[in-house]
Amino acid sequence: MRIGRKTINQDRGFLEFLQSKGWLATMINSEEPDDWMEIFIDYMENSSSEQEFLPWMQQFFILFIVRRHINEYIIIFRDINKIQNPISMDVLLNSRSNPLLQGHGIDVPMVNRTFKIGASMVIREVLRKIEQPSKYAVEHAFMPKQSIKMAVFGNDNADTSDQIYREIVKKLNIDKNKVFTFGGYYDIPILVYKEGIN
Repeated sequence: MRIGRKTINQDRGFLEFLQSKGWLATMINSEEPDDWMEIFIDYMENSSSEQEFLPWMQQFFILFIVRRHINEYIIIFRDINKIQNPISMDVLLNSRSNPLLQGHGIDVPMVNRTFKIGASMVIREVLRKIEQPSKYAVEHAFMPKQSIKMAVFGNDNADTSDQIYREIVKKLNIDKNKVFTFGGYYDIPILVYKEGIN
């Protein structure tokens, strides 16, 4: 289920709505399924006038999975810059197949399925705090979002972040051995150009 085009103000409105109901504190502090289910049922039964947030509430179970395994997901994303060889996003974000996670004892739902294109956004934000990011990590920091794919390829055929990165490097005639990040902004300039984000 995609939320579709939404604004930062709509996201903020959803968070303010959760806070006004006292639900945000529960979501932050509890990983008990019953606590989360109570919120969901309360919303579905008592929020007939607040259906504007239904698209966000339909993501509720994904939010629960993220909250339930947040410490493990932090480790997965924190270690992203240790990549020294090409690796697919599916392998990178799979706790069972990622070679960087061997011996950590981490076994969580696959991050790429949980976060979808948001995984690239999280990687981007992690790498923005690193002075010399790994080229192979940077390849995964460009969201395979339709507007970005249209700006880079002229169509939305590309499936992965690394395809987008390689096409940008090719079109801008950048040395393939160098790390290119748009000055640490990664895909943000493309979003600004394509979507007019301020």
